[in-house]
Amino acid sequence: MEDFAAADTPELDAGADSTSVDDGSTQVADDGVQTDGAEPALDDGAEPALLADPNARYQPIVDGKLDPKAAKVLESLKATDPKMAKSIERALFAEARLLKELPGGFNQIQKLNTRIQELAGHEGIEGVTSEINGWREFDTRWTNGDPALFETLTGTPELDQMFQKNFTNALEHFKKVSPDEYTNLAPKLFDEFRGLNPTGFNAYVGQVLTSHAFSERIPLALERLADFLPADQPGAKAAFDRIFGFFKNLEEIGKGEVTKPKAATSAPIGPDPARAKFDQEKTDFRRNTWKSEADQGHASLFRDAWAKHVGTRQLKAGQSQAIRDLYAVKLGSLLKAKADFNPSMNRFFAANQKENYLRLHQSTFKEAVPLALRQTLAAFGIGKPGPKAAAPGAPAATKAAASAAKPQAGWTQVSQKPDINLVDKTRTTPAMAAHHQYVMRDGKRLQWTGQRS
Repeated sequence: MEDFAAADTPELDAGADSTSVDDGSTQVADDGVQTDGAEPALDDGAEPALLADPNARYQPIVDGKLDPKAAKVLESLKATDPKMAKSIERALFAEARLLKELPGGFNQIQKLNTRIQELAGHEGIEGVTSEINGWREFDTRWTNGDPALFETLTGTPELDQMFQKNFTNALEHFKKVSPDEYTNLAPKLFDEFRGLNPTGFNAYVGQVLTSHAFSERIPLALERLADFLPADQPGAKAAFDRIFGFFKNLEEIGKGEVTKPKAATSAPIGPDPARAKFDQEKTDFRRNTWKSEADQGHASLFRDAWAKHVGTRQLKAGQSQAIRDLYAVKLGSLLKAKADFNPSMNRFFAANQKENYLRLHQSTFKEAVPLALRQTLAAFGIGKPGPKAAAPGAPAATKAAASAAKPQAGWTQVSQKPDINLVDKTRTTPAMAAHHQYVMRDGKRLQWTGQRS
């Protein structure tokens, strides 16, 4: 199964360093009115009127109409300021509608929004809804006894193996809850067994009959009978020999293997090698295609996070690559901490559920990518605002580049950056990565020069 936590750092576009970020601020005039037409923000320190008990204060809107008292006040205001009167009238109707739809007012809205965020936003809710609908469909098929249900429980080596494990348990439980139906099922199973494995079926029947014959002392009875056969009756002896021969043959049949013959002693059983190779190539192509789409989403999230947290700041020589290297380590750690991420991704892939696969990848990376980048920048001491560009001619060598120029004791210097997938991320600390030092899975300790060959 694929390890989705081993994610590489996406490459930025050439113009990414010059990206500016809108911090979302809104200009406000001296009189408190926003100049860009945006909705005014609520004062968190004040209790909005609609949070109060509607029955405990005057209601200007009754049954969808202005109360005469309110209408009179607004009519007086129209004479001096028609626009203000109209704005107040709209606000009163908006408040009345909000109280009707959401009796809890802004508190209820805040609780709903918090709940939505806990479910990973609208995408998370869609994922949960999709999964619930899938289980509802499963329940309907199960309730109706739909044979197609088992098509969804099998179809891949992993699903087939799990089905085989649970089928034996299901039969045992079926015998307990419905012994009569279980007994009626036996003849059908024996017919299927006979068709799939005739040798095993005959061996089973032979063992049962032979065991019963010995318990009734039939072999001994036949031997005693032979002593009483008249010598002048060849027909009687021939009939006896046929009966005795049948019993001996049954005994030999019972010595066979009841289980299916092993591959070493029978014709090869299984898929055609050429077909198996084709199926594997088809699976690999599907996996690479899905991963490519997921990586595009990762790259977009990384570019946005880079523009927000790095922006147009001038980084020191070699620092950009060092940040990317450490970011990959940080991101991998965050993804591995999500115990259900890899199993869920592999489960969606096995079930050929591309939409759920990409949705889970995007929602998980949407949270992990900015956090991994912030942790990485903090390790380098980079915060807001970024450092100004160095003056022309000023030295640009960083500590990482300086340390890379001459390897420390115990480290082997290499001119090519080590493959991040072969790095032991549990033994490579952030400080090591910042100095281009990597502990590999095979135990080697490599120090990169920081310059791409």
